[in-house]
Amino acid sequence: MTAPLMPLVACDHCNLIHRPVAALPHGQFARCTRCGSRLHGAHVHSLDRALALALAAAILFLCVCTFPLMHLDLQGMQARTALPGAMMALYRQNMSALALLTGWAALVAPAAVIASMLYILLPMRMGRVPPGFARVMRGMQFLQSWAMVEVFMLGVVVSLVKLGKVGEVHADVGTGLCAALMLLLTGLSVEFEHRRIWQMHDILRFGRMRDQLSSSQSAAQPDQPLLVCSTCGLICTAHGEHCACPRCNTMLHAGRPQSLSRCLALLLASLLLYFPANLLTMMETTSAFDVQEDTIISGVVYLWQNGSPDLAVIVFVASVVVPLLKILCLGLLLACVKWRWQIPRIQQSRLFALVEFVGKWSMLDLFVIALLSALVDFGPLASVRAGPAAIAFGAVVVLTMLAASAFDPHLIWREPIKKTEGSNG
Repeated sequence: MTAPLMPLVACDHCNLIHRPVAALPHGQFARCTRCGSRLHGAHVHSLDRALALALAAAILFLCVCTFPLMHLDLQGMQARTALPGAMMALYRQNMSALALLTGWAALVAPAAVIASMLYILLPMRMGRVPPGFARVMRGMQFLQSWAMVEVFMLGVVVSLVKLGKVGEVHADVGTGLCAALMLLLTGLSVEFEHRRIWQMHDILRFGRMRDQLSSSQSAAQPDQPLLVCSTCGLICTAHGEHCACPRCNTMLHAGRPQSLSRCLALLLASLLLYFPANLLTMMETTSAFDVQEDTIISGVVYLWQNGSPDLAVIVFVASVVVPLLKILCLGLLLACVKWRWQIPRIQQSRLFALVEFVGKWSMLDLFVIALLSALVDFGPLASVRAGPAAIAFGAVVVLTMLAASAFDPHLIWREPIKKTEGSNG
């Protein structure tokens, strides 16, 4: 089951309204004429393929939660851990906040995304719209940015390298299943294209696609501004100050309310926590002879000196550069929007797209700590515990991701208010 393109489509980054190309060559995609963001591609989305991938992802996710990820042999002492065990290790160390954060990103959010897709796709495959369709789609949009299976997979690789210098460590069947799940979710994100799912919803519920404004209508009604629904992408005319989308009942706004102030507050809080996150102890390793306390930087040095410069660079970029980069980039964007700095808008838009892309990768260090804490837990002989910096670092990750979601990229393209002629200033 496939659906044709909608008459009009709005760019997610700048809100410019386009009439999409009906037929694109295979492998190509359309871009926004103003900011260059991707609008849609030539890929033919199939409900059957999306449903098959979602079912396979659900089965694989259950297997990943069941089978062990890796096996450690330390001088005759053996340990294995699965995905839930890594989160429980932090909880047993009285790090409940970290356990909740890592469990949310590696367990709850991916499971909720897969379950939401199955809840939507199964009834639609049988020709019905499930109850609460709009609420589920809205929740899934939020959850997708927090599902971090690919970041957790990189954390498994880093943990294998670190443990290889301590004892004999082997990747178990869960690691291969996690890699397969990562690939399946990537394919599922392509097949489950939100705009086309909403088209299918309209066809099943109304027998046709929901009507949208044409360019002639919008030109004939200049006093009615066009608003784009943030949930379903429907292009509507504004009727009064408080109006809702006629398709999904989401409140329509010309921009995100209090976007700049909320983003600035979150950025300042994350900047204050960034310094203790990098200066305090991130991980504490206890052995029969001594106790070693590592910061983020000392962990990077350890990887570099033990023959893994590539992973050292990855950890340094993900844990040190990326959080600071997000803070600086969002601060620059806030200044550009507030004071209209003379930086090309296309560059500002690309900068925000970069911030959105790299946001989740800062979770890498927290996943590594969770895995090491679960595997190296032999009491006074050998153990790994999360340090106080881990809490500050987790807060930085959450605050910067919330700041990026609070920032309204449409403000980049909003025209400044011009003074009328004859005004006294």
